[in-house]
Amino acid sequence: MSDTVTKQVLAAVTTRLEVIRTTAGYNTNAGASVYRGRRQFQPTELPAISIFALEEDYSDTGHADRMSNTLTIRINVHDDLENTDNPQDKIQDLVGDVKKALFLTDRGLSGLLSDLKPIRVATTTPDDVSQSVAAVIIAAAEYPEMYGDPYTVI
Repeated sequence: MSDTVTKQVLAAVTTRLEVIRTTAGYNTNAGASVYRGRRQFQPTELPAISIFALEEDYSDTGHADRMSNTLTIRINVHDDLENTDNPQDKIQDLVGDVKKALFLTDRGLSGLLSDLKPIRVATTTPDDVSQSVAAVIIAAAEYPEMYGDPYTVI
């Protein structure tokens, strides 16, 4: 059985984020720890990125056999507070890396999507318990889909 378009989109986003390395011109090496659906990380896995499919919204395209789909994706970025006096600088480096990897070029992910665009970013304040900092990037992946066929990109 084929992967659903949603799963294909999440895999393409994962692949795109895995390029985040300092050797490729990014500020962090978060691309070494990219996961789908993980919520917790060991300190040795940080910085890390986790991707979640939140919801799919459908709208009519005017064609009897197809609809327009907008998949809302949540991208969580995490890092520890080691080696920094400015935790917000550390998290902004991660947010910037994700934005550059996903939205700077080829927002169609090599023809898979009509568009991939950022919706919002929210950062957390560091807490004394976890000794970590995080941010959430919400993005919208837009693509056409055939009615009753969640496996085929059209």
